[in-house]
Amino acid sequence: MTPRDIELVKATFERAAAMRPSLGERLYAKLFESQPELAQLFRGDTAHQAHTVVDMLDTIIGCLEVQDRVVPLVFELGRRHCSYGVRSGHYQVFGDALLGALQEELGADFGAEERAAWQSAYRFMAEIMGEATLD
Repeated sequence: MTPRDIELVKATFERAAAMRPSLGERLYAKLFESQPELAQLFRGDTAHQAHTVVDMLDTIIGCLEVQDRVVPLVFELGRRHCSYGVRSGHYQVFGDALLGALQEELGADFGAEERAAWQSAYRFMAEIMGEATLD
């Protein structure tokens, strides 16, 4: 992940996060549309979960350039998700849903450069979370 990737991710997320709660709701709608069986991993109110995921992304993105802070945070998130039944293969599906939700929320403001930056950032996060997942 380059400094430019981090800059683009932060800028696009700032615009997308302003569209709460639709970003989180759209993300989960896309996730469950592509993998309906994943809905069983989520207990409780999905509206609350949609808000929580946007908050967590905000926290992670806020410290992307500080490796000593972001790596332990994302690893712990992966460990927690492992206890919920999330497996490493789920991260790709979630990433696709996230990119799709961002595309729909941001439209023309989510061009090829922004998408590539998000793919890089998400790949970084998913690799760390995957290390905490015991498949």
